Amino acid sequence: MTQLESRPPREHLLGAPRLIRAPEKGAIVGIITSSHQRGSRTHHYQGRTECCRWNDCKMCVAGVRREYHGYLAVWDPKSLEQFVIELTPAPSDLVADWEEKWGTLRGCIFRLFRATEKVNGRVRIQLKERPATGPRLPAAIDLKAYLERLWGVVFESEHRVPERSGAVEVIMQSNEAAVAMREKALKNGDT
Repeated sequence: MTQLESRPPREHLLGAPRLIRAPEKGAIVGIITSSHQRGSRTHHYQGRTECCRWNDCKMCVAGVRREYHGYLAVWDPKSLEQFVIELTPAPSDLVADWEEKWGTLRGCIFRLFRATEKVNGRVRIQLKERPATGPRLPAAIDLKAYLERLWGVVFESEHRVPERSGAVEVIMQSNEAAVAMREKALKNGDT
């Protein structure tokens, strides 16, 4: 039977949401749709941000510096586009502080920019509460599934790591890393 539909089925939509970093000039403004920040230790390798494979990591062996990157699902109410933003450690820590204070990031208005108008300028983020009235937020992008697809890994575990500032970040580990950590703990007699 033939049907009329109001929108294309999800499986017919091409590609994944865009991954956006802080622009060299100007700012990205929108509303966070994810409840929590997700992130992982990463390497910048051959022009890409790659997930660290921890004990199995060729980039660590090659001496490539490892750094935390946080990710948020966000929405632009003007264009109605959903996308993912990547944060460096300093803005990620601020986001973690906000989440700790308010319990969720969902609905928070953000402004992402560079402190200087240079491609490698420090990334900054400003956060503020969203007014109670306004457009209804769309469902958040599944960040775990998005990052697994982006990096070709399976995150077996997530754990919260208390930081010196009192903030909490969520570290996701690939299946290989989690298995290696378990094996090391068993070998050392830790349970």
